[in-house]
Amino acid sequence: MPDLPDPGPDLQILGNRRVAQPVSKPIGVTPQNLIIARLDQDRRENEKLGLARQGAAARLPEGPEVEIVRGLNAREAVASVLEKRVVSGLCRPGEVLVLGHRSSRANSSLRGVDLVGPWPLRDYDGSSEDGAGISYLRINKAKGLDALGVIVIDTPLQENAPERSDLHQLLFVGASRARQALAIVAPSI
Repeated sequence: MPDLPDPGPDLQILGNRRVAQPVSKPIGVTPQNLIIARLDQDRRENEKLGLARQGAAARLPEGPEVEIVRGLNAREAVASVLEKRVVSGLCRPGEVLVLGHRSSRANSSLRGVDLVGPWPLRDYDGSSEDGAGISYLRINKAKGLDALGVIVIDTPLQENAPERSDLHQLLFVGASRARQALAIVAPSI
């Protein structure tokens, strides 16, 4: 029988076949911790494969911790996060995407909002006209895009959500769009 390579922690070899072992989830793991761990794991794998950007000019500085905002309405929360990011120099307003799972801004918690702080809010149209405003986009339409800063709104954080739930997948897609700064605005209940 040929030698098979080490299958890794979630596979075992039975005979000459690889069989998946169930991976247990430790108690107390939250969806946001799983997302952060998955993003970190992807980054490490890319570095191993040599896919990480090379050169000092292409490397981004370390960003702040993921910020989870609770207890504010969406407009106040987005304005607060954006002000911190702009004042600290992490990004300009035009480099920020606000992502929600609603089909349009008119159906989101930002309906009727045209200004967030001093910055205009508009639906994402694929361009960065003047770079002065922030853009709203549905999470599912953001696949393949990225932005220096991402603020995920209208997506509840459920402590006991199954790892493969629609909520978990939405949070992962939204969170993985951020290149440097990520904030999650938990809706007020």
